[in-house]
Amino acid sequence: MSQVSVGKTGLDSVFTADVILPPSNVRIERLSPTEMKISWDAPSVVGTARIIGYVVHYTAHVTTPGEIDRWSSVNTGPVTSVMIGQLEPHTVYAAAVRARSADSRLGTFSDIAVDNHIGKTIETS
Repeated sequence: MSQVSVGKTGLDSVFTADVILPPSNVRIERLSPTEMKISWDAPSVVGTARIIGYVVHYTAHVTTPGEIDRWSSVNTGPVTSVMIGQLEPHTVYAAAVRARSADSRLGTFSDIAVDNHIGKTIETS
């Protein structure tokens, strides 16, 4: 639990804010040229914020984190992976994940994972 102090013209009030840590170990697994699975590990410390799901952001073109608001996103429940289809074949994808709490707050972004399977043959059966 983090403590944040806010000063107001001679009055100091203190409130406590529960910080939602980012998921870790975000991975992209290409299942076929047009489908991928994005997986992650839940935050190791969640404080008192109850995580009810995640927002997975992904893009076909690796950009800077500052442009992440232009990425596609999908909301999930309390799971740690999601399948994304209808991808552009032979294209590099990037993904980042944020936890969502019961009170609708979003945590900080995970590190960005990049699909490194470009140019590799993906066998499907």
